[in-house]
Amino acid sequence: MSYIETLKNGNIPKKKHKNKQLTPYDQFMAKKSPSATPIDPDLSTMRAKNLDDCIGIVNALRVHHGVVLDVSNLDRVQAQRILDFMSGAICALQGRVNRIGSNAYLFTTNGVNIIKATDNS
Repeated sequence: MSYIETLKNGNIPKKKHKNKQLTPYDQFMAKKSPSATPIDPDLSTMRAKNLDDCIGIVNALRVHHGVVLDVSNLDRVQAQRILDFMSGAICALQGRVNRIGSNAYLFTTNGVNIIKATDNS
């Protein structure tokens, strides 16, 4: 029933119920993305030797493993390049980086909460 017919006879058409079945795209997306991403509690430690080691760190972060990175054995320029690269990667993965020592950093992905312990002595 059109708008003009409604004006002529005064009858308001009943609301049509939408089809409750999911479209093929909605079915695909429901299977693809679970409601909550499972977080793996694994934590890796790594002592970087060069910039090529960052690929392994990024791969660990992509599967939601936390990584503790030690850059104490590198010179300052190399350490800064690695930290710059990892900062970009962690930003792209929507994660966080925490400094846990003078030359150690903790990289975590989105959904991992870091609770800082306080000394109550």
